[in-house]
Amino acid sequence: MNMKKIATIALAALTMTACTTKKAETPAEEAPAQKTLVLYYSQTGTTQKVAEIFQQKLNADTEVIELAEAFEGTYEETVAHFLKMNQEGKVTPVKPLNANLDDYDVIVLGFPIWFGTYAAPIEGLLQSVDLTGKKIVAFATFGSGGITETAAKLKEKGLDVIATYGVRQALIETAEEGINRVLVESGLIEGEVEALADYTELQPATEEEQAIFNEAIGDYQMLDGTVATLCGGRTTATGTDFLFQAERTDKDGNKSEMKILVTKPNAEGAKAFFTRVDR
Repeated sequence: MNMKKIATIALAALTMTACTTKKAETPAEEAPAQKTLVLYYSQTGTTQKVAEIFQQKLNADTEVIELAEAFEGTYEETVAHFLKMNQEGKVTPVKPLNANLDDYDVIVLGFPIWFGTYAAPIEGLLQSVDLTGKKIVAFATFGSGGITETAAKLKEKGLDVIATYGVRQALIETAEEGINRVLVESGLIEGEVEALADYTELQPATEEEQAIFNEAIGDYQMLDGTVATLCGGRTTATGTDFLFQAERTDKDGNKSEMKILVTKPNAEGAKAFFTRVDR
């Protein structure tokens, strides 16, 4: 590994760590200064798992976003159905919320990423309620990425997005640690997390870094034809993070650039894995 390109830090981590609104059971004397609602749509149950972690850490109320008209089909058929609706300019309607949004200061808004943005029912929600003036924590589950671009889209709609969190479906069991960091850094819960250095300046990727990149993306089909061009890095208490700039060539010969975040754990024999793709 080209250690000249890795910014080393030596901080020890102290902490690394369905249609009815569900109320958090909190004694009045322990009620948080800001009242929070975890509001989410989950197609397969994966996003729900992440929502439950947010709910537990924030002791928040929760509500599931439900379709006004249920669509019966496989996951692929469902996504294709809503994609067609979107292409035809149709908004996916959702059921009215049971929660009174006026009661909440913070909305934790969760969704899966479909075709690079939030799942179609979220647009239906945003057109049926007013979230302006609320502090928004946006979180997403995805196959490869999309949270960065989606957060920018939410901000363009006038929402005050104070924090974001995204996790690959393949890494869902690691979600609690990342959620804890987001909530501590945004001031929504108390705690301490490891201070992370900035990535070093991007430089042409070395052969060793190329090998780490290839190990991380493996045979993931969505990244077929992708090669690393530039790389920056930083060390953490548990491994090394890499920021790769990469180029993908699709089957039709079209080229596109993206950034791919990769982690290489220190543990002996542990493989590198990618955590997110930003296009």
